[in-house]
Amino acid sequence: MTRPGRGRPRRGVALIELALILMFAIGLLPVVLVLGRVFWHDIALQKVTYAGARYMASLPPVQMSNPAQVAQARQLVYQMVGEAARGAHLAMAPGAGEVTILCGEDDCNGASELPATVQVRVRLEMTAGEMAGATGAWFAPLGNITMKSAVTLRYAN
Repeated sequence: MTRPGRGRPRRGVALIELALILMFAIGLLPVVLVLGRVFWHDIALQKVTYAGARYMASLPPVQMSNPAQVAQARQLVYQMVGEAARGAHLAMAPGAGEVTILCGEDDCNGASELPATVQVRVRLEMTAGEMAGATGAWFAPLGNITMKSAVTLRYAN
């Protein structure tokens, strides 16, 4: 005796299952690529923010109390952020980024009193197309993406 349906050929079922799974996987691929780039840009932004805060926190007291030298150090931090953004293939268009440097609660301006902390905040705004690279056309309708990073270090000089 044979069971019903046991001797029937089942060719093609695995191929149909593979086609359905591949359609889903290929549809998810651009999302995975864009998320990978977003995390890559975020890590680059965090690293440069930390480097800028570390540089400002390591200024000697003589330089920190001199307004001209503090302005020079601030300009160097701005350049560091710009170079890191270009290195991570982020477009640093005018008005697209903002770097804020605080000494204690106030703006770093070379006051005679040394700050307790130094804080560097970086904000970059870019379109989803700029961030996504080759898959940008698919994510352009998302609009602008704002990335922020802030690091506060103790000024211990």
